[in-house]
Amino acid sequence: MLTMIAIMVIMMFFVTTLNQNGTSFVFSTYVGGTSHDTGRSLKLDGNNHVYITGRTGSQDFPIVNGYDDTYNGGYDAYVMKLSSTGKILLNSTFHGGTTYEWASSLDIDNAGRAYITGWTDSTNFPISNAYDPSYNGFYDVFVSKFFFDASPYPPKDPNPPDTSILVPINTLLKWNGSDPDNDTLSYDVYFGTLIPPPKSVSNQSESIFNPGILQYNTTYYWQIVVWDNHNLQVAGPIWHFTTEQGALLNIEEIKGGLGINVVIANTGTASASGVDWQIHVEGGLLGKINKIINGTINIPAGESRTVGTGMFFGFGPLTITAKVADEEKTAEGTQIIIFSMVKK
Repeated sequence: MLTMIAIMVIMMFFVTTLNQNGTSFVFSTYVGGTSHDTGRSLKLDGNNHVYITGRTGSQDFPIVNGYDDTYNGGYDAYVMKLSSTGKILLNSTFHGGTTYEWASSLDIDNAGRAYITGWTDSTNFPISNAYDPSYNGFYDVFVSKFFFDASPYPPKDPNPPDTSILVPINTLLKWNGSDPDNDTLSYDVYFGTLIPPPKSVSNQSESIFNPGILQYNTTYYWQIVVWDNHNLQVAGPIWHFTTEQGALLNIEEIKGGLGINVVIANTGTASASGVDWQIHVEGGLLGKINKIINGTINIPAGESRTVGTGMFFGFGPLTITAKVADEEKTAEGTQIIIFSMVKK
């Protein structure tokens, strides 16, 4: 059980939480502006959020997500809501007219609605859905009802992590979302190769998104907008990642022997399937050698394969052109009957 203490002081008030035995602080914080502030009543909701009411004469009283963020004069009543840790002011609002208000008592219901009562002598005290909308003179009692709902926290913990590289092209996007009121959350997902990214999906309940199979060696940008069930939203930062290179093919070596052989390496991160290759050998005495060999090959990531012309007859200088995918490489050599030599 948490013990809450709210104490009135001349310039501001403070809120302190003690542990169950009263032997240490859980938190203790000032609340107020530069003039007279008092705390008169305090309650906890089911999530241990701290609701406080009282009066303030401070024009700079801290206001967050308030329906009235302007000091009205004299003394204003206020209602505020602190996080259970005391570190975050979730909601705070002025409540009053141009003269004097004093809120003296507060209660909350199971839905987190706050009810305050006190007195006012303002002829322009804010009235809504009132059984008595008219000021009656001198001091009037007031009763007011509030519903405070804090915006969701920004999404965090992106996966893939922001600025990641070599991300698999079949990756799933994941993140964490939370809300200070434990509201039900939904998400809009923005995803693409542009900044800002376009919207891909709206109002999904899961904190995971499947963008489908992505392109190799491409930078993608994504952003999550979090909504709670009271229509409050917060947009997260734009994250980005770059996908894996995919298959990266190069002609590693052209060598001789009983024919011309070409070593093709895949230094990328994905297997290459159905890769077209070609070896063209021309030359010899009187240009009699003109041999073109084509084929396709599969090369796993990080491995190499050798393709060749097979043995052929001839004599004299050779020009060898090897092609694989978008790469082309040439070499000079000599053919001696059935044996091919390649200059290094």
